[in-house]
Amino acid sequence: MSQIEIFKHPENIKIPKQLNKEFIIKFINDCVDYFLIKTICISIVFTNDEQIKFLHKKYFKKNTITDVITLDWSESKNIDGEVYINLDQTKRQAKLYKQTFLQEVSRLVLHGFLHLIGYDDSTSKKQKIMLSQQELLILKFLK
Repeated sequence: MSQIEIFKHPENIKIPKQLNKEFIIKFINDCVDYFLIKTICISIVFTNDEQIKFLHKKYFKKNTITDVITLDWSESKNIDGEVYINLDQTKRQAKLYKQTFLQEVSRLVLHGFLHLIGYDDSTSKKQKIMLSQQELLILKFLK
C-alpha cells in the first residue's frame, strides 16, 4: 500500500503551475511497482532555499543550500520518510542542465525516493550505481 502526500513548507511558497501533483504521485507509484514495494509512506515537501538550508544544517551539520534532502524514518521493512525538494534550486538546475522544470523536479523526487529504499551516494562507486538506476527509471517512466 502506498501513502504519498505532497506538501509545501513554508505555506506561502509559490508552486509553479507546471508542477502537477497527480503526475508526481503517479511517477512515485510507478517506481514503487517497479521495485515491488508493498508498503511505503512518503511525503514530498516542496520548499525553498531558506528552509532547505535550515534542514541541511539541522540534520547534516552543513550550512549550505542543496537541491534535495531525504529524511528516512523507516523502521524494519516499512519504508517511511520525507523528501524535501528545494524549488529555488530546482529552477536554477533546470536552466543549468537544460531540462524543463518538471523534468528536474522528477529527477529530484526520484533521487529522494531511491535514498528511502536504500540507495546511497556517499562514495563515487555508490553514486555511480545510484545515478545509473535513476537515469534508467527516468527513461522508463518519463520519456
